[in-house]
Amino acid sequence: MMAKRGIFFCGQKHAGHIEIRDTRRQRSTRQRQRQPPSTLYSTPSVDSEHLLPLRACPSPRLIRSNCLQDFFAMSQEIDIKPSTWKLVEVGRVVLIRRGPYADKLAAISEIIDHKRVLVDGPSGDEEKVVPRQSIPLAHVTLTSLCLEKCPRRARTGAMRKAWEKSGIDAKWAQTGYAKKKEQQDRRRNLTDFERFKVMRLRKQARFAVQKSLSKVRAAS
Repeated sequence: MMAKRGIFFCGQKHAGHIEIRDTRRQRSTRQRQRQPPSTLYSTPSVDSEHLLPLRACPSPRLIRSNCLQDFFAMSQEIDIKPSTWKLVEVGRVVLIRRGPYADKLAAISEIIDHKRVLVDGPSGDEEKVVPRQSIPLAHVTLTSLCLEKCPRRARTGAMRKAWEKSGIDAKWAQTGYAKKKEQQDRRRNLTDFERFKVMRLRKQARFAVQKSLSKVRAAS
């Protein structure tokens, strides 16, 4: 007996004939005979109550008009505000993070390419002045401040007028970063005796907080 792809060859040498049987066809017929006739060809039952007539469905044109009406009604109630993203643009004030002019402000005068810009920092304080130079964008941080109506490739004189007109120094002093930086610089320049006084003041403040907290706990 030999088997090849589900077909068995049964032969008798002494009889001189070979009988071929296709077991795949026999297996499928057996499975059909075992199953009841109701499960062989059954169609799902559909409840006629859940079916809607064709005319009851709205047309696509009516659906589109209703959607447009809803959209226009919603657009009148929406308050659209411009984006507050910090863009690389002419007049944008940047904070230099690397190099000899680190922690100083400058304004973009011209965009050279997608990696470098031309900056100029005509600050009112001589210690914070940044000369006109080219700097990579990777070495600066964009701020929320921007010069008003600053022309492209403006020289130092025009940049100084726009800087003073916009009040960049006063606005920057009110930012949280500038206040924190000033506090860090003040702490860094303290003497030993001044650090001791700061430590004593912090201890007194902590003792006062603990004392008031203990009173509240005792009262409760």
